[in-house]
Amino acid sequence: MEFVLMGIGGVLGLVAFVCCILVIVKMFQNQLTGLGVASIVGMFVCGIGYILTLIYGWQNKAAWGLQKVMPIYTLCLVLSIVFYGIGYALFLPKVIKAAQEQQQQMQQQATEEYGDVELPDFNSQQ
Repeated sequence: MEFVLMGIGGVLGLVAFVCCILVIVKMFQNQLTGLGVASIVGMFVCGIGYILTLIYGWQNKAAWGLQKVMPIYTLCLVLSIVFYGIGYALFLPKVIKAAQEQQQQMQQQATEEYGDVELPDFNSQQ
């Protein structure tokens, strides 16, 4: 179930990415080269570029002809974050449980192979 939710989030994230690229293209077409470059770089820095294009896209949606793109972009971006979040929230406890079980198995194998070994106490003064 969690992989389905993360898959849906991935598809929605891809649609949001395409819409973000469309807004960046409009920035370059309207002589906002610095803002376009900042958005491209910001996409790879904690997603700041997505927020930047979202804000400027909504501010200029009528002037840039983005009346249909911006609602789709916003909805897909928000829903992709929600679906990813729910998917990972369901997936993470399973991963933690599997790691704990693997650690217990490794400890049992080490005990079976080497037995209970007492380590010397290096802290005691002789």
